[in-house]
Amino acid sequence: MKDLFLEKIKSLLSNNHLEEAISLCEDYILKNKNNPEIYHILGIILLKKERLKESIYYLKIAASLDGANPKIFNNLGMAYFSYRIYDKALHELSCAIRINNSYYEAYNNRGVILKALGQYEEALENYNISISQNPNYSDAYFNKAIILDLLSRSQEAIKAYIKTISITPNHYKAYNNLGTIHEKLRNYKDALKNYEKAIEIEPRFPEPYNNIGTIYKKLERYPESIDNYNKAIILNSGYFEAYSNRAIVLRKLQKFDEALEDYNSAIKLKSDFTEALVGKSEILLKLGNLSEGWRYYNYRFFQPSFHERYNKKKLFLKKEKVNKLIIWGEQGIGDQIYFLSYLINFSKFAKEVVLELDPRIIPLFQRYLKKIKINNVFLKSINEKPVEIFDFHLPLGSVPGFVKENNYISTKNKYYFLSNGILIKKFFPKNNYKNIGISWKTLNKDEEYRNISLDLLSPILDLEGINFFNLQFGNFNDLVEEYNNKKKKNNIISIKEIDNTNNLEDLSNLIFNLDAVVTIQNTTVHLSGALGKKTFLLTSKDSRWMWGVSDKISKHYPAVEIFRQKKFNDWNEQIAQVAQKLKKI
Repeated sequence: MKDLFLEKIKSLLSNNHLEEAISLCEDYILKNKNNPEIYHILGIILLKKERLKESIYYLKIAASLDGANPKIFNNLGMAYFSYRIYDKALHELSCAIRINNSYYEAYNNRGVILKALGQYEEALENYNISISQNPNYSDAYFNKAIILDLLSRSQEAIKAYIKTISITPNHYKAYNNLGTIHEKLRNYKDALKNYEKAIEIEPRFPEPYNNIGTIYKKLERYPESIDNYNKAIILNSGYFEAYSNRAIVLRKLQKFDEALEDYNSAIKLKSDFTEALVGKSEILLKLGNLSEGWRYYNYRFFQPSFHERYNKKKLFLKKEKVNKLIIWGEQGIGDQIYFLSYLINFSKFAKEVVLELDPRIIPLFQRYLKKIKINNVFLKSINEKPVEIFDFHLPLGSVPGFVKENNYISTKNKYYFLSNGILIKKFFPKNNYKNIGISWKTLNKDEEYRNISLDLLSPILDLEGINFFNLQFGNFNDLVEEYNNKKKKNNIISIKEIDNTNNLEDLSNLIFNLDAVVTIQNTTVHLSGALGKKTFLLTSKDSRWMWGVSDKISKHYPAVEIFRQKKFNDWNEQIAQVAQKLKKI
């Protein structure tokens, strides 16, 4: 015979009238303290209300009264999971499975916990077991797809999401996640199609709007990008990622005050959101607010992408002198070159400074240290094992904020790299032409808007009386040869004996022997600037923070003259200006 009181409570639960259901549960328990079902129901309701301690309390009572009910142990496991007590969560789910080894929902839930613990292969195994027991269980396919994506098994993840949708056609989250995989694969058309389908099914779901905004950002369709971020924020005013993403677009549009406002909104919503904290730092640095900018820049320590070579507990934070200090380059080679100039007076902070760098630039900086007679800085390859015995360490990118704060920075040096001075003019054509280096491409696939095609550079490359030399990082000799075959005028000279990417010693000698360099924002400008070579920098409208907003001469590299793009994707004016400069050399 049905218990009508229990049936009423279940009806309230199914209709989400949770407070009334709780009240009736408590009344029922006063009259019947030995019914495990009522404790189980109350535990589920309290779990839905996120009253986790109480939920666990009542579910444990239910389990003690009915140790043969796998559903009780399953829900108790998920209550522990919500409370982030993962070991107990796994234990309870294992109990559920021992009671019923065909309990596919428990296998799925155990996979969810293992994923939270970073045990992706074990999680995948549990999802597969769940699917084998119930091939029509869409939750397991959905969770399996998430894990496959985390394991970089994109094509398998796509198939799992498609299977999820075939079982549950209105699974808008599956459509959204399927879009994110296509976006990562740069299949933007397919990504947009899936995001739009997710919105069609659930127009109140903010994530696909945010994701569409990001695709339009990548496609440089900025008004449409902002419009979609706006929609995401309207749907979820606490969507800190959308605020941060909108700030990126506003920064690209040089609306710096509005961008800072959005970053501040994101940080207010989530104080440890490193993407917004570091993004804010880059705007502050670009605007010249160095003290605050460098302070925020240190939040990159907590970004998932930050490689922690040494323990944060030994970070060098005080200006008192120590015995042995490690400074290590945590970023790419261009940034390492940039930050090195701040080290000129840093040697006074320690009796011994060990500087760990990309080995390709060590000889260039070593000569300069020797020239200025700094004898307590020892250079070491970042590819070698970390130093074991030392007092403190500091990532190279944190040096500017530290020395600036304590007035140790030197801005008087026009160069801080020295080539070995070997003349390589044997590779130069035997004419009296000027010799100019050219670099037109970045290897950063996320910022290809910096690039300029060789055809577009024709007003420069067609100038008479100039030999142009390929300084491009990466293997672009075939591209250069293809360009040369089309041209009737100057050829770009690639010196095959010089490996531009791996042998920066020879590349620096080449730059040293040139009359000037023309380059975009890439490693070449840092190398040329550090060598003190006259350099013409063609920078995109959305330039990196280190190039400032309106400076015509780099504050950091006095030999670098900046030509700023005024309109997105329009380089004509800047190329013409550089061509005029080259005529006067």
